[in-house]
Amino acid sequence: MRADRLLSILMLLQARGRMTAGQLAAELEVSLRTIYRDIDALCISGVPIYSERGRDGGYALLDGYRTSLTGLNENEVRALFMLSIPSPLRELGVGQELETALRKLVAALPAARREDVILVSQMADLEVLRPLAERARQVLGARVKTHLLHNKNYGGYILELVSPSSDKWAALAQVAADAGIVPREIAAIGDDVNDIDLVRRAGLGIAMANGAEQTRAAADLVVRSNAEEGVVEAIERVLAGR
Repeated sequence: MRADRLLSILMLLQARGRMTAGQLAAELEVSLRTIYRDIDALCISGVPIYSERGRDGGYALLDGYRTSLTGLNENEVRALFMLSIPSPLRELGVGQELETALRKLVAALPAARREDVILVSQMADLEVLRPLAERARQVLGARVKTHLLHNKNYGGYILELVSPSSDKWAALAQVAADAGIVPREIAAIGDDVNDIDLVRRAGLGIAMANGAEQTRAAADLVVRSNAEEGVVEAIERVLAGR
């Protein structure tokens, strides 16, 4: 089951440090392509995995990252990783395990940090995510922003639920302020709907030609697509003052 495999990858990287895709594939008896997909899934879910090329390269967790599953039984762990399966969890018989597991995770957080979750994402079919996004807006109101994104690599969709105070623009503006840079001096590049505020509020907002229509409409400048080195064009035009 993929849930078990994702957990195994996480535990292997935590226990052994850097491992190549080939080593992970051999350990788990799957193809390299399966490992690449699983690594992408873990990254999308927020696990800080990075890769390095070269003879001593491979995949590794960021220094200091640890995950603790103390108190979770096997069915609860599986339920957590099944969040990306579009079928209703209760129909699969894991709804109760999921609720129990999430309560344990929340209880494990320091009290002062329990309201600090900034992003929850879900990958599924569009017909599943649209009502989920609407339900989140109804229940949470102004406490959350919803972004429905198209995953160009897999042709699927991702729903992001984001804290209003923790989006891309908020992060960039804080970094800029720390460096003494005001918003009108910022050039920002985006492509999907979660970049709209970023390109709208920057001094120079740049959108990719293959980006979402709303993002392109909010931008001051549209450059070539990702596949056509649009970022290179954007940087060259900023440096040239055009």
